[in-house]
Amino acid sequence: MTLVAYFDESGSGDCFVMAGYISTPEKWAQLSRRWVELLSMSHGTLRDEVHMTEMHYNETALEHASFFYREIENNVLATFSCLINVKDLKASYEKFRWPSFIKNPELLSNPYHHGFRNVLFSMIHYKSKIGITEPVTSVFDTMLGTRKLLTEFEHLMQSEPQLAKELGDGISFGDSKSVPPLQAADLFSYWVREWHEKGKDFAKLPFPWKPNKEIPWVHHEMSGNDFKREWEQLITIHLLKAALVPNPYIFSAVPIEHMPTWGSYQGGTKEQ
Repeated sequence: MTLVAYFDESGSGDCFVMAGYISTPEKWAQLSRRWVELLSMSHGTLRDEVHMTEMHYNETALEHASFFYREIENNVLATFSCLINVKDLKASYEKFRWPSFIKNPELLSNPYHHGFRNVLFSMIHYKSKIGITEPVTSVFDTMLGTRKLLTEFEHLMQSEPQLAKELGDGISFGDSKSVPPLQAADLFSYWVREWHEKGKDFAKLPFPWKPNKEIPWVHHEMSGNDFKREWEQLITIHLLKAALVPNPYIFSAVPIEHMPTWGSYQGGTKEQ
């Protein structure tokens, strides 16, 4: 059986988060049915979707958000997230000495690039550590830029060909307005960004409501020199390809800087 992961993003001036949940197709169908029911029961408090940015400062809507989170708890298997320090990314990009053979390096200054690449890397390499052995197909919000992410996916498949089988049917795209699992991803990515910006302890899952169930969580942060190391790795692969070195992508296996910052959190406790 192939599982399905849904990812969405939340961004502000200095912080970008991409996050999502993994579950079975059956569980996603169950969540979607309940999601639609809850939307219909909001009596106009919510529109036709759950969009956390619009709900946070509405006390009634925030209460409704907790009901949706209960459905997430009841139906998902795990969550993966990546937080990008945008200020550090921009500073690193401006300082980095790009070789002339790297065309259009602007793509590498985009937080979407790093968020997309790292949630997939983390999912591929660490899902087995939290008990997930099945391949995982990933769905991203169309608003993220379909063509750009498809290009990124092709690069990822080249860099990790031996792990391509772990990505099930690859990646696809959906409109969060009509896909409840993407709205669930939006809900979580929003709170991860909010906690970071407010300096809150992520491990305590400081939602405005109390979590009822443990959900395995693998989180990865990129800041400071993380970007420089990743770009140097990509340049090394480019040079090895030009030198006709067999399978140069083997050098892109996830290095120490791609290890999740905290590991997996379950209900606020850290797994060693």
